[in-house]
Amino acid sequence: MTGTILFRSDGGHDLGFGHIKRCLSLASELASQNIVSAFACRCESDAVATLIRARGFSVVEIPARIGLIAELEYLSNEETFDYDAIVLDISHPEMLRQYNAIPAYFAGLTQRFPTVAIIDGHMQFCLAGRFDL
Repeated sequence: MTGTILFRSDGGHDLGFGHIKRCLSLASELASQNIVSAFACRCESDAVATLIRARGFSVVEIPARIGLIAELEYLSNEETFDYDAIVLDISHPEMLRQYNAIPAYFAGLTQRFPTVAIIDGHMQFCLAGRFDL
């Protein structure tokens, strides 16, 4: 099996490293199956990008203060983003602050990437249960 996966996750001092570490574990397993993975992250600290690169994956840092629609344009305009799938692990309070933009964000991702997968949060951070995704 071959393919390319883009992991879209965030992490740092306030958000913690759980989202990033979970995606790193998946990316490592996929690498053992000859599937290439990379990361696109809003990194709250240099430690996030350093951790991802130390595990052997490339990372593109998304500007911290852009909204979801601007992020979608950023991901769509980036020539290096030629992936078979995007895996989202972005269920956290910061994302929910942009609640009204989430449906358009997901719709744009489904137009940009052949496959969109969501690792969803629980309880109050659940995204899929709030929208028709």
